[in-house]
Order: sequence, then structure tokens, then C-alpha cells
Amino acid sequence: MNTQYIYKQLNRLWILVAFISLPVLFIGCGKDNPTLEPEPEEEEPIEDTTPTDESMFYKLHRVESFAGDTEYDGPVDGNRATIYFSLESKKGLPDLYQKSNLWDMSFIGIANSGIVANNGKNLKSPGYGSSGVGMIYITDKPFDEVIDIPADNLFKIGAGLDENGTFGDGLGWALYDWGGEQVADGNYEKQHVAYALGNPLTLNSGRTLVRTLIVKTAKGNYGKVKMISLYKDAFTPDKMFRKTQYPYFTFEYVLVPAGSTKFEIK
Repeated sequence: MNTQYIYKQLNRLWILVAFISLPVLFIGCGKDNPTLEPEPEEEEPIEDTTPTDESMFYKLHRVESFAGDTEYDGPVDGNRATIYFSLESKKGLPDLYQKSNLWDMSFIGIANSGIVANNGKNLKSPGYGSSGVGMIYITDKPFDEVIDIPADNLFKIGAGLDENGTFGDGLGWALYDWGGEQVADGNYEKQHVAYALGNPLTLNSGRTLVRTLIVKTAKGNYGKVKMISLYKDAFTPDKMFRKTQYPYFTFEYVLVPAGSTKFEIK
């Protein structure tokens, strides 16, 4: 075989090897090369063992226009970011505390219209994996008439829209009036309005609806909750229109300690 030919082939092979190796050398030695961080370990649930402030018990609390996911810009029927609220501290909490026992009510789904308790053993709860023991019971009794706390086996994980309105299923905390004809006269501005049922709502049919939530908190205390509105600064049906800003939740509640059998205001 021609010696010159062999040298040419060896040179080509060397150039090819050098070309392939070149990026590896640059990647290994480059000063600006980002290193891959290891997968973060799963965070431990946050558990607060501090007793609930006793001043929160046996009083009527009011929360006005608590903001849901108001930055959402997707389709109307899309799920909004879940929002968390603590009945025991009377404030909202950021996502960081999702797997904690520091919140009691979450507002989830379309227009944040689903209310779900913090329960660490229930897969349907955003608090799954936490130490939360929360549950929700819904009754058709007015807020002031709800005295007795039901047995735990009657509670469920959450509540949504009422069966008497569009998209409802069973007893719900709010009625969605698609055509604006159940509550109003069907005009454009009153279509697609959702009415909280904490205060009695009279339909055009003459029927009156009212609902009260009983919430077992993540720490095992109990609250009865009157949902008043999901619109900003609109607390009565005549102030609620399709263009009114939402979701902003207004509600009142009374909190009593774990082990209580009745709701009282002292």
C-alpha cells in the first residue's frame, strides 16, 4: 500500500478525533459553563404545634374582598391558581404553606369557586401529605341558626356550586345564574353571575336558598362560615354584575375549639 496514502488517512483520522474532542474540552474547561444542580429533596410538611390564639374563639369575624387568583388571564372556564386562607389566623397564606397545617380553606378551580378543606389524608385536598385534619359540612340552615356541630362522619372534603344553578352538584355555597333569569330579569349585565348563599337568596320562582359551611380546621377546631360574595366590594345581589371584579371573597365566621359540640358567641 502507498505510504503517502496511509499518512493521509491517519491525518484525516487525527483531525476527526480532534474535532470531536474539541467541544468536550471547551465544555469541561469553560468558566461560564453552568453546572447541573442535583434534584431537590422533597420538602417535609410544615407542622405548627403552636396553640390557636384563644382570642379567635367565640367571636364573629368578617373578611372582606379576600383576593383569589385575580391575575389569571386564561379562558373563562380554566382553573385558577389555588388560594389558601386560615380561619385561625384570619389571613391568606402563600403556596409555600400548601403542605402545612396553617391554612383551613382553599379556593380552587374555575373562578376559584371550589372550597376545599386542608386534609393530609385526602387525595382531593391540596393539603394532601400534611398533618391537616380538615373537612367541610354544608347545610341549608341560616348562619345564625347553625348551633350544633355535626359528627365527623357527616363531613366531606369540600363544597362547590349549588345544584339549583348551572354546573351545580348537590348543596353548594353559591348559585351560578347562567342566563341571568333565575335571580334577575335576564338582561346582559346580570348574566353569568354567581351568588353566594350565605345570606338568603330569593329566586324568581319564589324559592329561597341559604347555605352555611361548617369547617373543621387543619388543627381540629371548628368554624361556621357564611359566604357573602365572590365579587370585589359587592355584598348584596343588586351590586353583582358580570363585569364586577372577581374572585374576591367576603365571608363571616365564628370559630370554636376542638372538642366543642356547639357554636357560641361570647
